[in-house]
Amino acid sequence: MAFLAGWWALAGLLAVPIVLLYLLKMRREPSVVSSTLLWQQALADLRANTPFQRLRNSLLLILQLLALALLVAALCRPILRAAGVAGDQAVIVLDASASMQTADGPEGISRFEHARRLAGELIGNMGRGDRMMLIVAGPPGVGERTPMTDSRTELRRVLGRARPYDAPAAVDDALRLAAAGLAAEDAPQLRGKVYLLSDGVGVALPDARGLADALTYVRVGSRDANAAITSLSVESVGEGRTRLLVGVQRTGGSGEVMVNLYYDNASNWIDARPIDLDDAGRGGLQLEGLWPPGRLLVRLDCDADLLALDSQGYVVVPQPRPLTVRLVSAGNPVLKQFLAVQDRAEVTAEQIAPDQPVPATGADVTIFDAVAPPEPLPAGDVLMIDLPGAAGGFSRTGDLPAPQIINTQGDADVMRFVNTADLKVGRASAYAHDGSAVELIAADGGPLVAYTTEGAARRYLVAFHLAQSTWATDVGLVIFLQNILDRARAAHYAGRSQMIATGHAALLPDGASGATVTDPQGRAHRVPAGVDHFAATYHAGFYAAERDGVRRDVAANLLSAVESDIAPRPLAVGSGGGIEGETSVARVNRPLWPLLAAVALAVLTVEWWCYHRRIGV
Repeated sequence: MAFLAGWWALAGLLAVPIVLLYLLKMRREPSVVSSTLLWQQALADLRANTPFQRLRNSLLLILQLLALALLVAALCRPILRAAGVAGDQAVIVLDASASMQTADGPEGISRFEHARRLAGELIGNMGRGDRMMLIVAGPPGVGERTPMTDSRTELRRVLGRARPYDAPAAVDDALRLAAAGLAAEDAPQLRGKVYLLSDGVGVALPDARGLADALTYVRVGSRDANAAITSLSVESVGEGRTRLLVGVQRTGGSGEVMVNLYYDNASNWIDARPIDLDDAGRGGLQLEGLWPPGRLLVRLDCDADLLALDSQGYVVVPQPRPLTVRLVSAGNPVLKQFLAVQDRAEVTAEQIAPDQPVPATGADVTIFDAVAPPEPLPAGDVLMIDLPGAAGGFSRTGDLPAPQIINTQGDADVMRFVNTADLKVGRASAYAHDGSAVELIAADGGPLVAYTTEGAARRYLVAFHLAQSTWATDVGLVIFLQNILDRARAAHYAGRSQMIATGHAALLPDGASGATVTDPQGRAHRVPAGVDHFAATYHAGFYAAERDGVRRDVAANLLSAVESDIAPRPLAVGSGGGIEGETSVARVNRPLWPLLAAVALAVLTVEWWCYHRRIGV
């Protein structure tokens, strides 16, 4: 507590005359008499009486002195230094990213919990008329916020249920939202303050009008010791063996790092190996074994590891299965030969006549050779050769005689090693599309080879019949088709495990009905029919997706070198500099004189009532 006008304490000397009045005052009891004649002697005695008398107990005197003390204190303008809002409007942005789970706060709490306490101080010290907005910054499109409100209850409700995510957070989007909430239409400055509570990991100040001047960056965290799994991959190496590759990053610590491997859970230990790290603290390890399909758990053991989240990795050993290819054709020897030479352990193919119904599911790739596909298109990737009508975002508009190739996207995934220099097309069809198609081979009259995307599936178009081109006898066609199969195997996880970074969408099993996804906390999420992915993978662990009796396990891991580099840092700005930030919430002056003045008025009211009731007189 401090006083802005302490010299008003001299007014306390007014207590002296108040006390003197009580010393000089003769206390007489009223009495009814028949005559004043007999009181002449008493009046003479009064004139000779001493002017002072002993101070007696008096409730009125106590109340008057108390009122004077309160008024003098109010005139001194006392203030209380408290964590509060500088101004009548403010926005708190609370970073809920993965690095905020680092346990280096006071008393061993996490950075997020420390930031939550600081936000609670700001909310608790809101003054009369102050309004505040709270934004919990999670992954892109995720998080919570309150409206601009003066309700501490609403702010504390959202703050109390806020939790950090196991993924990077879109703090820059939250800061833009904060700036928009305080923006004035005709002024460059914001109408309040923005408080960012963060460790600065992976955060940069966005370019928003007035934000830099209105921002108070409160930096939490103090240490950087961490060992993290930054990459994980698993692959089949034949004969039932599986290879696991683990990438590790170490910051701010020393000593050996052990990689432990468990099957299904931490009670089923498989193997343990030390990992060699280079001078930059990075290293990799390869493990191989006869592991049955299921779940593996990777755990790092070392000293001084402050972030437990990235010290544990989740791996799915896939159930081996071949890629399924369905050919709908009246008989194309080139395509039949290509599928016939595929390894049966890798690819299984079936052919359907054009007049037979095409199942909606059951194939990873469906090839329509000069056949109009059904609507809707089958699940999985679709290759349409010489499409006779409209499908997959393409619509035939006419003929394209002897088209000349003007551009080829050789860096596209399905065009790798495909040489089109000698490709000649005698006749093709012209197709229109909505502009979303990727043209892999473009001619002067339209695309010759292109694709559109629908979720995880691709719809490829070859605008000519193979027999009307030199591709029928060119190795480039074989490479192109093989690239399509390889891409489909990776995209649809045919015999491969699905391992994603937290916050990325998980691909669901094919099917016509809705799906159910069980997250690492055991909560079930219902996904409607027609949706082929699940995006709410904000926590590390295993997700179990099930549709039409088919189950798929998905492993979600942080796998972020940025989030795992947990050293608190200045807030990056576009010019290349940084904002160092404060280590505590800004203190503001809370005036106490209105409260003291109100109490003084109440005391004077009581004193007036006692005087008229002759209580304590």
